[in-house]
Amino acid sequence: MQNFNWNFPTQLVYGKGRLNEVGEIAKNYGKKAMVATYARGGFLDPIIERVEKYLTEAGIEYILFTGIEPNPRAQTIDKAIEIFKAENCDLVIALGGGSVIDGSKYIAATAFSGGKSWDYVVLGDRKPREYTGAYPIISIPTISASGSECNAGGVITNAETKEKSFSRSAYRYPKVGILDPELLTSVPLSVTKDSTIDIFSHLIEHYLSTNAESEFADRITEGIILTLKDNFNKVINNLEDLQVRSELALCSIFGWSGLQALGRVGSIPMHSIEMPLRYSTW
Repeated sequence: MQNFNWNFPTQLVYGKGRLNEVGEIAKNYGKKAMVATYARGGFLDPIIERVEKYLTEAGIEYILFTGIEPNPRAQTIDKAIEIFKAENCDLVIALGGGSVIDGSKYIAATAFSGGKSWDYVVLGDRKPREYTGAYPIISIPTISASGSECNAGGVITNAETKEKSFSRSAYRYPKVGILDPELLTSVPLSVTKDSTIDIFSHLIEHYLSTNAESEFADRITEGIILTLKDNFNKVINNLEDLQVRSELALCSIFGWSGLQALGRVGSIPMHSIEMPLRYSTW
């Protein structure tokens, strides 16, 4: 078994209807929030409006930053950072999937530490800039896939150089993750299928890509995979089953929390080939 350090500092707020607590939760971490999300005009619009309502009721000022892309672009995130600082925000609320939450981590940490978002990524032999801190983050996942809502990692792309990389920092753990299964029922079948494969990829990569022995990690991984399999068969027949959506959400969170890899950290080869395949079609 390999040596490891592990912690899970994010407070997980779980349950039907708990989105309505976002305003009261936000009061513990700041006075003016940037709500970061995807472009408006989709299924998230009514959820965005609810978040705005709850923040207003709790007396939390906020600005809305929309337009974070899948595989968030450093150029977009840098624009958000400029707005965050100009508006004197002190909190980021990430509403969306892994791309929004990853992007929000870069906003919170880079706005605090200075420079540009791309300065901090791991890239070849270049020594990345180190964070000195981060503004608080509240994550509100609207899909079960990357598990970004409760971990410290994050990917980002550089649209100018056509590169994708990542960084990880203990400063970037969300303070709170609000897991409301009602938000997950609007995810369509095709995206639900894709996101479940994403969870499986996280699990199977670490499980197979190292020779290190950890029976503890193996049993956890196998249990999550079985839970994922059983509930995938259920969700494709009923997208609005809250119990099933909740099980998949926990598979997502703990499937990429490090718990599934204690003592045998491997690599992520399937994820590493994603961008070359993407750009080869451009």
